[in-house]
Amino acid sequence: MIDTKWVQCTSRSRLPQAVFLLLFLPALHAQPFWVRRHFANGPAPRYGATAAFDLARGKLVLYGGADGGPGFSDTWEWDGSNWTLRTPSHEPSPRALHCMVYDTRRARMVVFGGSFASETWEYDGLDWSQRTPATPPPTRAAAAMAYDEARGVSVLFGGLWLGVVMGDTWEWDGTNWVAANYPSAPPARSHHSMVFDAARTRIMMRGGSPVSGNPDDTWIWDGISWSTLPGQVPTTSFRFEPMVYDRDRGTVLHLSPGSIAAESITRIWRANGWDSHGAPATGAALPYRDSYSSAYDPVRRRAWLFGGRTDHSTYGDLWEWDGTAASNILPHGPGCAGPAGTHARNGPSTPGRQAGFVSLPGPYPATAFVFGLGDTTWGPISLPVPLDGVGMPGCSLNLAPESWSLVTPTSGVAAYMINATTTQGLSPFTAYCQALCFSPGANTFGAVVSDSVRVLVGRY
Repeated sequence: MIDTKWVQCTSRSRLPQAVFLLLFLPALHAQPFWVRRHFANGPAPRYGATAAFDLARGKLVLYGGADGGPGFSDTWEWDGSNWTLRTPSHEPSPRALHCMVYDTRRARMVVFGGSFASETWEYDGLDWSQRTPATPPPTRAAAAMAYDEARGVSVLFGGLWLGVVMGDTWEWDGTNWVAANYPSAPPARSHHSMVFDAARTRIMMRGGSPVSGNPDDTWIWDGISWSTLPGQVPTTSFRFEPMVYDRDRGTVLHLSPGSIAAESITRIWRANGWDSHGAPATGAALPYRDSYSSAYDPVRRRAWLFGGRTDHSTYGDLWEWDGTAASNILPHGPGCAGPAGTHARNGPSTPGRQAGFVSLPGPYPATAFVFGLGDTTWGPISLPVPLDGVGMPGCSLNLAPESWSLVTPTSGVAAYMINATTTQGLSPFTAYCQALCFSPGANTFGAVVSDSVRVLVGRY
């Protein structure tokens, strides 16, 4: 099935400005971002539980959480079709807002802390066992933990206890906890998220409620020191919302069903920043919630999200996201002024379906739509490259041209349709588009350029 993306550059003399419009119509067969899975028996509604995927047994493990009262101490497993309540001989005490990760080297879950407890526990798929380390971290809840597969340790940071927000780093090697605190550590925080980025062999930490500083910052832990990733801040707050690592595509997913706005948002971290994907054209967005549990399932190649709460409700539903229908159009780089003044952007609207841009006031006798697959270099030339030297002051080329199409306006509109497939299993790629609108008298060269856009195609 084919998706259509329309690119338009309007040149009607009756209009005060031209429109560069990209319209993305999802394929008819494409699945929605999120699909609710229904089950006859499963965990009770809860928030503040934790979930992690057991690679050795191919199951999602859910533990703990609360719905008022002292919390839950039950252990559930999801095999992709059904929930099973496990009945181990031993189990931790009820707790919520604790940490749980899967230790791939020792094939077991590691649990620490929580709102009603502070012990260290491990689960091997058969039974829970409490560990008694010589130097445990101080009691805390709402901390974050990730398992460093390269170094074979579970890394804990931050948390909150009795009104004190913490900023310490600890590592669990299966025998003992060791403090790993350095001057470059992030500001103290709680309700944040951590995940191990296996493609880059580092732990990523995002957001939370810090004592000071940017609540939406991104930090990296490489086992030696903490460092920041400047300029990589999503546009909405990031707390009470876990991240998961997509092993199949080497990306980090921030699964947000809208703790700020009642709309599902899936942010995807690649090598150079976050992309935001909104609710799909088909299928429902997740209802508003926070304090949910999520994990990535590499066996079934999808992320799972369970439970959570709002001010008025606690959820016990399960949702899955496999990345299908995640093609998107995003702003990329600026254009330059047309005859009637500086261009302005209008959009994007409804990420994943439509992005609109008001740019380059007309009229224009012709438009060349330029396409490419890169935006860093064009041969020996670094991008973006200023076009002042060719008589286009203030303009820049933002992509490496590989193809182009010259379009003469019809009824004042120059349109070009880009075809792209979203067939399941397609390796994702990124394309770029920028319009060159010929405008005699605008400058020495006689043309101006539009804002460029980034088109994400395929399964993300």
